[in-house]
Amino acid sequence: MEKLTIEKTVVQVIQADGNIVTPQEVKEYRLGSILSGGNSAPGDQPYADLASWMEAVDKYYRTLTDTEDVEIAIPIVWGIDAVHSHANLTGATVIPHNLGLVVANNPTLIEEIMEVTNSELILSGHDWTFASTLAVPQDVGWRRSYEGISESPDIVRSYRASIVYG
Repeated sequence: MEKLTIEKTVVQVIQADGNIVTPQEVKEYRLGSILSGGNSAPGDQPYADLASWMEAVDKYYRTLTDTEDVEIAIPIVWGIDAVHSHANLTGATVIPHNLGLVVANNPTLIEEIMEVTNSELILSGHDWTFASTLAVPQDVGWRRSYEGISESPDIVRSYRASIVYG
């Protein structure tokens, strides 16, 4: 950390969408994170096969671990919005959003589903995801209320361990 200036530290918290920023731009600015945003995958489709994901991840990773012209090389963190599993990966297991999962009233099943999602994300090179959320939506007018489990904090609380451990 002592090798990082304030500017270099701040740029580590910047996350750019992988469909907008090139590996060369990520290297130039030393960005800290890439996002595979909604319906975003390598190529011109909203999904890609495992080889395409790995090729994209490797391009970004190689540019940021290249120590040429930099004092310190920091690999990126690659994130994705996998709120109903890794639907951007060809052949992945697509699951309902949280609101649809909770009606099964089965925390063990939820944990198993989260484990599958986790495995598919790791396989495709993703370091973290914005899912699954433990949101407690209070207004169905919120455009993403379907990502919540329930408007009841008690119900959300009953699923937290299953989602986090999975």
